[in-house]
Amino acid sequence: MRMDAERFFRTSDYWSAWSEVPDLTADIRYAVRSVRASDGRVLDVPCGRGRLLKAIRQLAPAAHLFGLDVNTNMVAQVLRDLPDVRVQVASVYAIPFRDRSFDAVLCHESFMHFNDPHAALGELCRVSRDRVYFSVTTRRQLNTLLRKIGLL
Repeated sequence: MRMDAERFFRTSDYWSAWSEVPDLTADIRYAVRSVRASDGRVLDVPCGRGRLLKAIRQLAPAAHLFGLDVNTNMVAQVLRDLPDVRVQVASVYAIPFRDRSFDAVLCHESFMHFNDPHAALGELCRVSRDRVYFSVTTRRQLNTLLRKIGLL
């Protein structure tokens, strides 16, 4: 049975357990550069456990920060660690905000997992007033492939 990426990240035991593994990766400095100290509203989708939101909070302390993720464990962790961030369970394919709601929209290390990248990019652009940042890594693309063929 083929499982699409969003359903995997929403429901798999593997990803739920991953939400509790310490995050030691050092690859967010370039993502944070897409945010300006003057930004009033910033969205991170999918936000995972909130690592990028924590870094953005340091750069733009006055910004209203928002996060979306399909995994309830990830959202719960952000709610616990960043009580001032508005975070909720939602899909990148149906972002629950009006058009042009955010100065910056970030999609860090996730874009390569989307089954319908055109639809995801359309939603990310729809809610952005100014900038959309997204990143893709080859290593994670390999993980997605291995997951799709049932080896991960």
